[in-house]
Amino acid sequence: MAFEIPKSSDYFYFGFNMQQDEGTADNNQFDPTIGKFEEWPAHITCSPPTIDDHSRDSSKLFQVIQEFCVSYPPVVATPVRDAYYGPDGSIPVKVFESSELNMLHYAIMGAMVMNNYMPGEHFDPQFAGNNYNPHTIRKVGVRIPQDPITLSHLSLFRRLRGNKIIQERYKLGT
Repeated sequence: MAFEIPKSSDYFYFGFNMQQDEGTADNNQFDPTIGKFEEWPAHITCSPPTIDDHSRDSSKLFQVIQEFCVSYPPVVATPVRDAYYGPDGSIPVKVFESSELNMLHYAIMGAMVMNNYMPGEHFDPQFAGNNYNPHTIRKVGVRIPQDPITLSHLSLFRRLRGNKIIQERYKLGT
């Protein structure tokens, strides 16, 4: 049977918020918002959703990721194609390519394993490592870029006690 996070469980993942800052003239400027959301904003995940079972101190992992981001440069991602994902292939997505994003994914996954978040126990290995495929869901009314974009803030997305929040953002590079 495939790994699945129980519906009532808390979880976290790292990703890039694709919510655009409408107040800027630069159409490639994205707003790394922190706050509570009814639905997740459009985003590119950089790690699979991971059970936050509260038996471990996840703040240690978050600190490692924050420190790592200081030395990691902003990531350029290129939208390459539309696709349909999900169990029944009905979720429209935009797929991105980026060797830097893939390397960042591997670094985050390494930090997770080093902090005892294990594939198959805390997250679904189907969406990690060689199976990582950066994409964002295409939603009605949400503009997805057609040109390469620079991703400069990694966000910590969390579901805590049923609330969807972006808890932290980590600036890439100095």
